Amino acid sequence: LQLTQRLTLPQEPVNIIVPIVYDMATGLTQQADIPRQHSSSGAAALMVSNILKRFSELHPARQGECTIFASVHELMANLNLPPGGRQ
Repeated sequence: LQLTQRLTLPQEPVNIIVPIVYDMATGLTQQADIPRQHSSSGAAALMVSNILKRFSELHPARQGECTIFASVHELMANLNLPPGGRQ
């Protein structure tokens, strides 16, 4: 999943790539635990992980319900990256 935060000109938009995994058995959407490239931000990854964890605690999946869309919506609504990019 690639998210882009639009900023006012003349700043460049900030992009973050979020590897997500959906577990069909539990209905849980979470950030994939994979080794990060050197350019990826540990702080941004932690923010994403915390948002998804909080979402799953506040909105547990019902039997047969897919949480991918709702989880991505939660990220889009609540993820605020620091100015200047991935720090």
